Amino acid sequence: MRKFYGVFKTMKIPDKLRLFFSKLSLTKKLILANVLILLLPIVVIGFFAFQNIRSNIQRDEINNSMLILQQSKNNINKNIETCEIAAQSIINNRDILDFANHYGTMSMDEVVDFKFNKLTNIESVMHANPSIHVIRFFLENIGDGEIPPIIMDEGSLKIEQSWKRRILELNGNTFWGINASEENSICLFREIEYPVGEHVGIFQISMLPNVFFNGVYDAPGDRNSLMCTINGNNILIDTNNAFYRKLKLDKGRLKNGLSERIKAADGYFYMDARDMDVAVTYTYVGKINCYLFRLSSISATAKKLNRTRFAILLCVVGTFLVLTFVTDVITSILLKKLKIVIGLMRKIGKGQMLIDIPDLGSDEIGELATHFRNMLGKINELTSTVLRKQAVTKDAEIRALHSQINAHFIYNVLESIKMMAFVKYQYEISEAITLLGRLMRYNIDWKNKYVVLEEEINHIKNYIKLINIRHNNKVALMIDIEDRFKQYRLLKMLLQPVVENAVNHGLEPRGTSGTINIKAYSREDSIHLVVTDNGAGMSAEKIQALRKKLADGGGNHEPEPPKSNGIGLENVNERIKLYYGAEYGLDIRSEENVFTEVTVRLPYNDREPMEDA
Repeated sequence: MRKFYGVFKTMKIPDKLRLFFSKLSLTKKLILANVLILLLPIVVIGFFAFQNIRSNIQRDEINNSMLILQQSKNNINKNIETCEIAAQSIINNRDILDFANHYGTMSMDEVVDFKFNKLTNIESVMHANPSIHVIRFFLENIGDGEIPPIIMDEGSLKIEQSWKRRILELNGNTFWGINASEENSICLFREIEYPVGEHVGIFQISMLPNVFFNGVYDAPGDRNSLMCTINGNNILIDTNNAFYRKLKLDKGRLKNGLSERIKAADGYFYMDARDMDVAVTYTYVGKINCYLFRLSSISATAKKLNRTRFAILLCVVGTFLVLTFVTDVITSILLKKLKIVIGLMRKIGKGQMLIDIPDLGSDEIGELATHFRNMLGKINELTSTVLRKQAVTKDAEIRALHSQINAHFIYNVLESIKMMAFVKYQYEISEAITLLGRLMRYNIDWKNKYVVLEEEINHIKNYIKLINIRHNNKVALMIDIEDRFKQYRLLKMLLQPVVENAVNHGLEPRGTSGTINIKAYSREDSIHLVVTDNGAGMSAEKIQALRKKLADGGGNHEPEPPKSNGIGLENVNERIKLYYGAEYGLDIRSEENVFTEVTVRLPYNDREPMEDA
């Protein structure tokens, strides 16, 4: 058991699945196919469909919330505009400015007259705009001359020092802020200068938050949404809102959670709160440097959607189980004839070749039985053919032995001719016969099909010497091979055909002297043996055709034309791929009338070549 687990652990996952699937019966495979073809796609499609519905619900909620926010933002901008128009009409009131500038020199009657007659314009503005909560002038050094609640001393202005510095830096431009000391009222402030450049005081006009942010406080009983606004460190929210109480978050945590998620002037995001999915939309109100938020729950709709999804899933699974049962029954009926064929195949597997396969009809299984019957007859016929071929092979082996005997006879004759030439002082003839004998012995002796590179190079040297006897020493052989490569084992007669091809199709056509270079180098885990000649070369078309033949792996064994540049190369390339692997072989470069270079790429990782089967 432990051994089986070790084997299973080392297998790849696809192999494990293939092994598991191969052990299943055909009925179980059909059931599994139903799961993969019917149930699994339905579940996956249903999942993504419900996810899409959920996304649409969320998107609709976001769009609705964004619409509500835009309406609230428009109302806020109207309130801002109301305050700015009112401020513009009041701030230019010459009576106020004169009072601020000449208060110290005014008599009591003039002060009383200003209070009861000149301030009526301001009061009429407030009556005309009931949404305005307070209009005040905070004048510098007015002391006891305050006329509450409109004319106040600047020292009684309760705002942050940073706000005051900012108001003065704006040089008469508007500054907005949420004043926590005045019921979180939203205040507009402007510096009063009269004459220009001389500070007189600060003007304030404000609205209460429930008026200014009317959408924030409109729906305290809403259990599914709420609105709030954040300005710097301040958050305005209706704490009586039912949805806010359901969230059970304090104002500080809610403010931090919302502020951290702001990415732009307008946007939305989702958040989890108390096991609820909450959609949050927000928009920026630039005038008052404030973000307006709307939080709405999508959990109720999501729960209803989940219940619907579960009910549909149960229906799908139930339907699938019924279909599986029906499929099993129908499959058993259909596979009855197939089981007969399987039984006959098992008998044949045990060696009972002379059996009668009945006619099982004309359907697919009947057709299978017919082909199986024909195949069995063909097997019996081929068996007898193989026996005949074995007899012929034995005869061929005897003939091969006879050829080997003749080869030894030829060696002895050549040796005798060599001695006759030597005795008659024909040393060149004697040496040529010696070379020829070595060449023939190397070519015919196949007791070992692997040799070291040095032996192959020596054989090539003998071949070139014989060629030079024929061509009057016109072929030069240059060897550039390091000692570390000379003992590399390779297939016998792997380089000689390449060199012979270089002589016959590279140097001979030009009829002039030439050079053949052989070098070796290693790259990563391979050795490259390069044979280069400076002969006739090949055109680009011929090179392309030859490379195509080599890439085809020798699949086309038609005889080469007599003048083809590929004689012997296809055979060498096919042997390399057969013994070493498909990633090795020949690569050819050539330029017409310049050179031809053949690179033999072999593995160089100290492993033996693959033996014949």
